[in-house]
Amino acid sequence: MGLSKKLTGVMDVAFAAYVAASIFLLLPLIGLSLLGILFIRNLTNYNHPMLPIGSPGLAQRGQLIRESTTAHIKGDFVVFHIGFSMHNWWQVRSWLPVGKAMGGMLKELKEHPECGFLGGHAYLGNPNILVQYWRSFDQLMEYARAPSRQHFPAWMKMRELMRVNNSFGFFHETFKVRAGEYECIYMNMHPYGLGAAMGPVPIKGRHNTARGRAGETKGDDHPEALPERPY
Repeated sequence: MGLSKKLTGVMDVAFAAYVAASIFLLLPLIGLSLLGILFIRNLTNYNHPMLPIGSPGLAQRGQLIRESTTAHIKGDFVVFHIGFSMHNWWQVRSWLPVGKAMGGMLKELKEHPECGFLGGHAYLGNPNILVQYWRSFDQLMEYARAPSRQHFPAWMKMRELMRVNNSFGFFHETFKVRAGEYECIYMNMHPYGLGAAMGPVPIKGRHNTARGRAGETKGDDHPEALPERPY
C-alpha cells in the first residue's frame, strides 16, 4: 500500500514535470506564431490604409490601381510619425496599455474626421510605427491636448508607466508641409500614403516628373535616355 502511494506520488511529479517542460517548449513556438500573425497583418495593412469617414480615398480602398498616379492636397498639411519600441517584450503588462490605447485613438479619429486626421498606415515591428497625415498642425495639437479625447488620458498614463519601468520607448516626429512643396508617385500600387488619404490623381501634364509635381517645372524635364513608364 505504501509503495503504491509512493509510485502514485512519483507519477504525479513526473506528469507535472512533463506538463511544465511542454509549456516551456511551446512558449517559443507560440511567440513565433504570434510574430508571424503580426507580420501577415502588417502586409495586409499595406492594402488597407486607415481612413476617416468621408475620406476622398475610401472609394479606392483596397483596389490595385494599374496606372501611374500622384496625390493632390490643397494648402498646408502635416505628416506625423508616432510609435513605440519594446525593449523588454516579455514585460507585456508594461507596454500593452500603450498599444491598446493607440487602437482606441485610431477608432476615434476615423469616426470623427472633424479632428483633422486625413489617414495613415501602420507598420508593425520594433518599433511599431504609425505614419499619419493631418490637415493642420493646430488640429493635431488640439486633438492631442483635449481632455475629452482619448489621447490625453493615454498620454498621462504612458508617462506614469515610464516613470516606474524602462521596458518600452516612445517617439513622434512632426513635419509641417507647406502648400505645393511635396511630390509623390504611385505606379501599379494599392492606395498608399497621401495618395490613399486624398484619392489618386492621374499622371499627366506637369505631373510627369518629380520637379513638375513639386511645382518647379512644367513636367518637361525628363532625362532623354529614360524609358517611358510601364504604367
